[in-house]
Amino acid sequence: PVVIAEALLKSGDYDGAARVATPACNGVSPRLRRIAACILARAQLCSGRASDALSTIDAAFGKQTSQGLETDVELLALRAEALLETGNREQAVEAIVTAAHFVTEIASEITDSSLRESFVTNVEPCAKVLALREQWLASA
Repeated sequence: PVVIAEALLKSGDYDGAARVATPACNGVSPRLRRIAACILARAQLCSGRASDALSTIDAAFGKQTSQGLETDVELLALRAEALLETGNREQAVEAIVTAAHFVTEIASEITDSSLRESFVTNVEPCAKVLALREQWLASA
């Protein structure tokens, strides 16, 4: 279901993606639950349902899971985006700064400079968080 939900999301079928991802958020695999939550929250956000996306994100962070760095970063970014969409710009900026701090703290532990650079530029959720931080702080 998670692969199908992601395909629907990428094709622009946000309602279909949400419909397929919702049950997967309560599935047996902790890792897939977190991925499903990312897909569901993104679909909700793209459908103009930022408050629902915030609820999905909060629920995902409240469930026991295996650590999934990319999904954690993605959920932090989605939280910031949803806060912005609900008109909470100050909270959104705080959330993206927190997410960026999370990314940079992890990056600081990578001793090889080329791997560290690759982590912050090529791991999509990390690059997105850092780009959003720059954009939002520049326009603040």
